[in-house]
Amino acid sequence: AALKAVTYNDTDATTGNTAQRTIRFAVNDGTDSSANADTTVSLVRAPILDLDTTNGATQNTTASFTEDAGAIALVGANIGISDDATTFKALKVVVSDSQDGANETLTTSAGTGAQPIGGEAVTITYTAGTHTLDITVDDGSANAASLQAIMQAIRFNDASHTPNTASRNV
Repeated sequence: AALKAVTYNDTDATTGNTAQRTIRFAVNDGTDSSANADTTVSLVRAPILDLDTTNGATQNTTASFTEDAGAIALVGANIGISDDATTFKALKVVVSDSQDGANETLTTSAGTGAQPIGGEAVTITYTAGTHTLDITVDDGSANAASLQAIMQAIRFNDASHTPNTASRNV
């Protein structure tokens, strides 16, 4: 039972070190030790996303919205994406702390539905109640450059005539 309780957790999500790890087990009955038994752990990292590669202090970025000036792009040209895989299948963007309810929306410069963005055929859906924009790559194989173009197409808007000026987390 003790061996079944052993777990491995790699908490270093900021590097690309995905070399296999060998975990070695040996037991002792109080007199003798067993032979070693090894198991190999293969690491698959989640993609690492940097919304502003020019700002070394953080992976985040900022955007400024002006009332009645229309929807704004949330990220610029300095996006960095690294991953073990060479293709990406989907992207989810959420306004986690909406201040003006249904007046706040996320969309893309191409709109919603089936659209071509960044050389990829994508399907874009927006769920107003959760302020969630889901973008699915139709063939499930967008490369990093295409995903960057898709991200650069994302827009935020607040249609309120008196928008709350508090910052939003997207």
